[in-house]
Amino acid sequence: MAEKQTILGRIAQLAKANINAILDKAEDPQKMIDQLIRDYTNSIVEAENAIAQTLGNLRMAEKDYEEDVKAA
Repeated sequence: MAEKQTILGRIAQLAKANINAILDKAEDPQKMIDQLIRDYTNSIVEAENAIAQTLGNLRMAEKDYEEDVKAA
């Protein structure tokens, strides 16, 4: 779970780092913020899916290892 916090933490840092620059250039700051929120929400979902896939792969590898140890 530490990896999940790291990924989400990085996303939050990116958002904080880019918000002022985006607002300075934006014609309509509210629309830009809304789009930024949608983009980061999608990034979070993608990160969570990648983590879930990785954890699933880890569990399968651990199960395979345990089966190999028992068979040896």
